[in-house]
Amino acid sequence: MKNARFIVEDKGADYILPVKQNQKNSLKQYARLKRVIFPPPHVTVDKGHGRIEKRKIQVVDVKEGQTNFPHAAQFIRVSRSTTNLYGNNLKKDVAFLVTSLTQEKADAEFLLKSIRGHWSIENCLHWVRDVTFDEDRSQIRTGSAPRVFATIRNLAISLLRLNGVKCIASAFVFSMTLTWSWQFRVGFFHKTTVWQLIQFNNNN
Repeated sequence: MKNARFIVEDKGADYILPVKQNQKNSLKQYARLKRVIFPPPHVTVDKGHGRIEKRKIQVVDVKEGQTNFPHAAQFIRVSRSTTNLYGNNLKKDVAFLVTSLTQEKADAEFLLKSIRGHWSIENCLHWVRDVTFDEDRSQIRTGSAPRVFATIRNLAISLLRLNGVKCIASAFVFSMTLTWSWQFRVGFFHKTTVWQLIQFNNNN
C-alpha cells in the first residue's frame, strides 16, 4: 500500500496492483473482494502453443470505505481457464487486482491487455532466474545478500537482452567455451564476469 501511495503521489503515475492471499495486509481485502458483485465480463479467447486460453475480466468502481489502497478507483477480477486443443486438461485460476485508473482512463479491455503484458514479462523473467540461473538452489539466504544477487541476475538478463540474445541458456553455454567478442560487451561489465558472479552465487 505504501507503493501505491508512492506511485500516485510522488511519481504522478497510476498503478495496477495484485491483491494477494499470502500477504498479511492484503488478506482481508482479498476476502472482501470475493464478495464484491462484478458486472458481466469482457472475454478473450486465444489458441496457440498447444492450448486454448480463455480470459475473463470484470471491473467495478471502488466505493468509499471498500479498501485501504490509497487512490483506488477500480477493482479487477481476472479469471483464466486453459485446456489443450481438444478441450481436455482444464486448469483454472482467479486473480484480484486494484487500480488507481478510473473507467474514463482505462476500460476492461485496456486493463486486460495491460495485465497480460505485465504477466508475460514477469513470467519470462522468473523462468530465466529459476531455470537458467538455478535461483531456487542458491545457498545465499541471509542479510541483504539475496536481494543483491537477485539484482545481479536481473542485470545479467537485461545486458543479454539489450545485446540481442534471445536464448539466455545457450548464451551462457557459449560464454563458457568461447571468449565474448567486443560487440557483446557493455561498458566495463563483461558478460563472462556476470556468469562468474552467478556461478559463485550457486556454489556458496
